[in-house]
Amino acid sequence: MLRSSLREHEMASIDPNFYLSRDDSFYRLDPPEYVAFRKADGDSTLAVIARLEARDVVGHQLGHWFSALTPNGDFRDVPVDAEHYAIDESVARELIQLIRSGQPLPNRLVRMLPEI
Repeated sequence: MLRSSLREHEMASIDPNFYLSRDDSFYRLDPPEYVAFRKADGDSTLAVIARLEARDVVGHQLGHWFSALTPNGDFRDVPVDAEHYAIDESVARELIQLIRSGQPLPNRLVRMLPEI
């Protein structure tokens, strides 16, 4: 019990939205956070810009993935956290616009993204 309340206090101090939806397993992130990474896809890698929209108390995250394969976004589990993979919202929005319009992301930028 003590460990649980300490974990809750720690999460609440990190994220002000922690207590917003305690009845549900996930709570909404407002504003959303953005992350970028490369995911192995066979012999190649896929650049992903993800908008984190929900998180549960143990750290699982949900959001829309934007990539060449999902230019309009695909809502799914996001395997990375904003603490280590965050990008600025304005940069993320520009990259998502490129993806949606069918444009490739700059190679130099893609090479710099961490691979998971």
